[in-house]
Amino acid sequence: MGCFRSQGKLTASLSTNGQVFEHGGTLLAKIEMQNRHWRRRRKVARFSLIQNVLFHSHTLFNALPENRSTQREIEMFKLNIPRRGQSITENVKIKLARNLAPTSKSPAMITVSYILKLDLGNLCELVLPIAVVSDDGTKKSN
Repeated sequence: MGCFRSQGKLTASLSTNGQVFEHGGTLLAKIEMQNRHWRRRRKVARFSLIQNVLFHSHTLFNALPENRSTQREIEMFKLNIPRRGQSITENVKIKLARNLAPTSKSPAMITVSYILKLDLGNLCELVLPIAVVSDDGTKKSN
């Protein structure tokens, strides 16, 4: 995924070593940023692994249900935005904890999902959805 400002001042891209990860596994993210702006307004970018939880509500009399959602930041890293004319590449490793709830396969009363978010303030925001699956111990052998 990439983010390009209309003025062409800042470019950023985010890629991972996959989109499905197991509990206890390691997620590798590659972040590239290039600054062509004449000054840095913001010096630090935030890179986060975020858990989204959506609580679905149902009513008896077909009234409009109020769904509730919450976000929890699992991991957060601060990255320096490059100076004018420079570009940087950051490789970030995130170790996924074994106690994370797996990504929901189908809509239910509680739906869990995960995103990787690169926040450059008002300049740009990149969001990449990923899936976390449980390791049930059944490994395929070749």
